[in-house]
Amino acid sequence: MCAFCRALRRYAMKLNRLQLVGKSAELSERVRAPSWAALVDLRLDLEKLGCDLSDKGRKMFGLRRRGFDWKEIADALHMSKTAARTAFWREIRRATSKGSGEGSRRKPTTNIKHEDVQDEP
Repeated sequence: MCAFCRALRRYAMKLNRLQLVGKSAELSERVRAPSWAALVDLRLDLEKLGCDLSDKGRKMFGLRRRGFDWKEIADALHMSKTAARTAFWREIRRATSKGSGEGSRRKPTTNIKHEDVQDEP
C-alpha cells in the first residue's frame, strides 16, 4: 500500500512538471498583444456601459474593476454575496439590451463577458 502511494505521488509530481518548448525569443514572436484600437474600443464600451447602469450598478462595476471580490462588495452594499452578483449581472444585461435596442445609440464593438469584470466562481 505504501509503495502504491509513493508511486502515485511520483506520477502526480511528474504530471505537474513544466516542459520547455522553445526559447524566449520564439515565445515573444507568438504572443501578440491586442491592438491599441481594440483596447480603446473596449475602454469606450465600458465607459458607455457605466453610464447606462444605475447608481448601485455603477458602484458595483467600479468596485469589480478595482479588484474587489463579491464578498467585499456585498458587505459594502449590505447584501449577500449571491444577491450582489445576481443584481450586478441583471444590471449589465439590462444596460446592454437597452443600448442595443435603440437605433441612435452606437452598438458596443465588443461583448462584455464575465471575464472582463473578473467574476469568481
